[in-house]
Amino acid sequence: MELTEQDFAANPLEGELACSFAAHENAPLLVARGNADDEAGRSQALARIGSDVQRLMALAPGGFDAMIVGARFGGPGMTYTITLDRSEASPGGESPANPARLLLQRADGAEQTIPGTWTCGP
Repeated sequence: MELTEQDFAANPLEGELACSFAAHENAPLLVARGNADDEAGRSQALARIGSDVQRLMALAPGGFDAMIVGARFGGPGMTYTITLDRSEASPGGESPANPARLLLQRADGAEQTIPGTWTCGP
């Protein structure tokens, strides 16, 4: 299940610029926002896995620029790690959809990897 307009209305994110992870050709499963000024604080994200929507916070400092090459977010009982797939060529353009993987790690040790794309830009 993907994020909906209602999810964003109920859980607004702060930040000037955004990145999103989508499982190939689908609506985003995770959307993150951060400020261009990396000193402005950590990025925030919203994720939907199944029927659950979680608010997340970046686990590393930095704003939007720190998310472009992938990111790691934490939420209640779950860690979300986006890793770019450098083995595939990335398309050009202002906001290319880079091949990526989303690794979900639950506190009980269970893991799931979802292939997709990581898109960052205005």
